[in-house]
Amino acid sequence: MINKGIMNCIDNIIINNEEKISSKLLAEIALLITVLYQEENEEIGGFFLHSIISRFDEVFRNHSDWSQTKKLDNVVGLILNLYVTGLIESSLIYEIIDKFIDKFDQDQKSIEMIDLILKNCGFLLRKDDPSKMCLLIKAIQKRKDSIENVSGTKIRFILENLTLIKNNNSSKFSQQNSSIVLENLIANTLRSIIKKNRVQCLAGRYSAILKTPHWYSYTGELEPSETSIVNDRTTGKTRIQDNQLVDTMIVSETQQTDLDRLCHRLRINAPLRKELLKALIVSNNYVEAAGKMISIARNNHRRSSMSYCMLRSMRANIIDSMIIFLFISLTSIENIRLL
Repeated sequence: MINKGIMNCIDNIIINNEEKISSKLLAEIALLITVLYQEENEEIGGFFLHSIISRFDEVFRNHSDWSQTKKLDNVVGLILNLYVTGLIESSLIYEIIDKFIDKFDQDQKSIEMIDLILKNCGFLLRKDDPSKMCLLIKAIQKRKDSIENVSGTKIRFILENLTLIKNNNSSKFSQQNSSIVLENLIANTLRSIIKKNRVQCLAGRYSAILKTPHWYSYTGELEPSETSIVNDRTTGKTRIQDNQLVDTMIVSETQQTDLDRLCHRLRINAPLRKELLKALIVSNNYVEAAGKMISIARNNHRRSSMSYCMLRSMRANIIDSMIIFLFISLTSIENIRLL
């Protein structure tokens, strides 16, 4: 109910507003969603991401309102601010850009929106995924001749901006462009609250996010693994299906891939839950498992979440007892340091 109430406020303030929203308000709402996701529950981030992408899809499909209102600018601005906080993965922004590229021939507004995205997040997109940035440059260059009659000189400005991004010329880029994404405000606020500049993203494709508010816990059936890996504790080797023996160090990446596959099969896509499951699987005993879980809780500032899970346990567990003991030890040590 609280999530829906906040989303209704966002709809009234941003999504349904036909006037342009200030960049500071967009940044503050993005920070609210991100901090709730980081401090309370991963499901909050998944719900808001589904809701905002669904609103964007509705506005994007209503092509007639593009030039009449600022709804498209506002929702894209909110998405970009969420991307700067780290909640959204770069691949989702590239998918949105591809949707605007497909509309090049129909409306100049699509060119303006790509220019808006590149002005505000171009260098961050380049940093997160430079290969897709190169593909984007090639895709726009191919469409240049066919749409230049429709767009006039706007497509040239986009190519100039892409050249600046490609050459990492941020000084000249910032001088000639105004921003709707307040990166410094977002980074400073997150650093003061969660001690990090960005949070861990919720990865998902555009089509998957639209399906359900619980998209982050839904995956399709995975193809079976080509090789089954079995650890041989006596020799310190890892046995593959064809009975070849290789060093465990060589196949460590493969083991990590198998753990990711297991998380997908169990529909565990939330970052914290994946880390906890992997820690339990690779641990040799309850002491090691408790230590790894404590480390995860300290690094992600999630002691409250783990304490809640232990309190909800139906029966006594040695790992829970060990974690509680370590929590008490850590708390007392931190209190001594404060004194």
